[in-house]
Amino acid sequence: MSNLSYTLESLDGLEKKLLITIPLDIVQQNYRKSFQKVRSQARVNGFRQGKAAHNIVAKRYDAYIKDEIIQNLVPEYYEKALEEANLIAATQPKFNKLELEQNKPMTFEAVFSAWPDFSLDIEPEIKLAKEEITVTDEEKQNKIDGYLDQAATYEKSSKEKAEEGDRLLLDFKAEVEGEDPFEQKQHAYDLGSKQFYPEIEEALIGLGCNEEKVISFNLPSDEGTSDNVKGKSLVFTCTITEIQDKKKAELNEEFFQRYGKEIKTQDDFNKFIEDQITREKEDAQKTQHRTSIKEQLQNILTFEIPEEVLKNEIEGQKQIIERDKKELSEAEIETEATEKASKNLRFHHFISMKKEKENIQIDDNLVRQRFMFTAQMMQIDPQELARQEYGKQVYQSVYSSMLEEAVLDKIIEKIL
Repeated sequence: MSNLSYTLESLDGLEKKLLITIPLDIVQQNYRKSFQKVRSQARVNGFRQGKAAHNIVAKRYDAYIKDEIIQNLVPEYYEKALEEANLIAATQPKFNKLELEQNKPMTFEAVFSAWPDFSLDIEPEIKLAKEEITVTDEEKQNKIDGYLDQAATYEKSSKEKAEEGDRLLLDFKAEVEGEDPFEQKQHAYDLGSKQFYPEIEEALIGLGCNEEKVISFNLPSDEGTSDNVKGKSLVFTCTITEIQDKKKAELNEEFFQRYGKEIKTQDDFNKFIEDQITREKEDAQKTQHRTSIKEQLQNILTFEIPEEVLKNEIEGQKQIIERDKKELSEAEIETEATEKASKNLRFHHFISMKKEKENIQIDDNLVRQRFMFTAQMMQIDPQELARQEYGKQVYQSVYSSMLEEAVLDKIIEKIL
């Protein structure tokens, strides 16, 4: 750039210092602009607004004019110098020695930490195995049976006792030690689905309609149980109000129409099922490849991380680990936090740089769609979430996830 002059000095570690000079003509141009703006608004006794004497405005508003010029030019020329020096700043700059006079070029220093150079061409080092995707008759039949189950209807049974596979309508009350009781009426439960604890499932088998059953046991202490109820006693009181038999759906034209107007025959439906299983396997394989690349990158990426950036990330990781792993010692927390922080920072910086090199773009419409889906999964109105400060964090997280997927998919495409 012809209107930019700078010198670069390497300090300790990854710290850099840029001495930047802004040409005289740019300084004077911005001075005239700021001066005219101030003069047009200035109110000075003895003069109409905007008509104050040049020397009076210059003297009275000198500090304000210089401050506005600095705010306008320093960030702009700092960014230009970074670009010309081919540097990626990792920390906010500290600006020093801001020297501004109307009739001299402006000079200032910017001290900051920069990311180091490293190779983005990691594809030759990544090992991926591409497996041919096949669909078996058993897989197709299992998928068809699943759809038939979804379309099944239920009718009152003549059975006197509940059996595995029955649908039960239950009135129940769950009382956990130290917690508020939870009651529900006419809850539909498929016996054998194992959504209830095993003790409850076993007690329901053989239970008749309108028979009350009280089941007492201690809740497990494994990871599948919420921390606030682990090991506590549960009293589960239930009554079966109705036993229902499942009436399986039939493979006919009415059933096929559920899955698209173009599906009219058994052959059409079989093709639909095979295509769906194929897509699911392709998605699963892609997910495995993404995970594999991410794991391999942890060994490939070894570049130095700016000290200040690493320190901040370690503190964040320590807070998470202290919350989730209370059994760890302070030294163990420090070790784990440092390892996770280093891996995360290297990986995310790699993703950012690879995006720029490959010119990878993320469709805003797709980001909004996933954001809306995420909000719905959180049971929050998407528009309400978007208005919240937390919603901005969720949106950024969604964008980052999609960017990561896009970059990793680009690497997969090159390798396979």
